[in-house]
Amino acid sequence: MAYYEGKLIPRDPQKASEWLLKAAKKNYAPAMFTLGKMLKVGDGVEKNTALGHQLIQSEPYRVCRRVNILRDYPDDKIKIYP
Repeated sequence: MAYYEGKLIPRDPQKASEWLLKAAKKNYAPAMFTLGKMLKVGDGVEKNTALGHQLIQSEPYRVCRRVNILRDYPDDKIKIYP
């Protein structure tokens, strides 16, 4: 989140998306939400509104109904800009 917010270090959306993707794959809800926002607008990643919407609408924080949208979503489908 530090790379996304840019408070303690300079803002770097590309690095933020890399770290958020790693955390989202482990069902970390704040990362899923933030990565979803980034995907919807194309902030540091290739714009993908469908996946962004899925991530924002998912409820991974509910233990009884864990959602893992990214498990079967190949890394090469989420394009992180250099």
